[in-house]
Amino acid sequence: MSNIVLIGMMGSGKSTLSHLLSKKTGFKVIDCDSEIEKNEGMSIASIFDTYGESHFRALEKSYLESLSCDSCIVSTGGGMILQEENVMALMGIGHIFYLSGSVDTLVARLMTQTDDRPLLDESSLRSQIESLLSEREMLYLSSADDVVEIDDKSPSELVSEIYTILSEIDYNFSG
Repeated sequence: MSNIVLIGMMGSGKSTLSHLLSKKTGFKVIDCDSEIEKNEGMSIASIFDTYGESHFRALEKSYLESLSCDSCIVSTGGGMILQEENVMALMGIGHIFYLSGSVDTLVARLMTQTDDRPLLDESSLRSQIESLLSEREMLYLSSADDVVEIDDKSPSELVSEIYTILSEIDYNFSG
């Protein structure tokens, strides 16, 4: 399958970039978190509050197993790479880009979004991001085909960078 997969921490811009990449490539956007919310009829925060993180991770795994698409941009949740089965599935569906950002960049982007993010609390945002990034960084790096640094770059610059990488590997944009 020739899909584009975006992984990275919450706040790295996966959702934003997936829509901008869609305009450039013509690929359909699949936002895993949005699809899970639609399927469950509740927000990710509500799923965490009601059923806990392990239930949400099971929903992610199940959704990914049922995913069937070609010429799509798959925007994953920040913790999608926590389960090895998910990483193997992602590797099988397309080219994986890790959107890598510094703690400062992620904190700045997430400062106003803590209500919608079940793992974050505004009062301890920096330490939570540091902890999550420390826990996940090696998983992101080992899962990715390419790493794109997001610090000090606009969304359009990032889209151009991703598109250039795909063009250099003769990616098929005939979707």
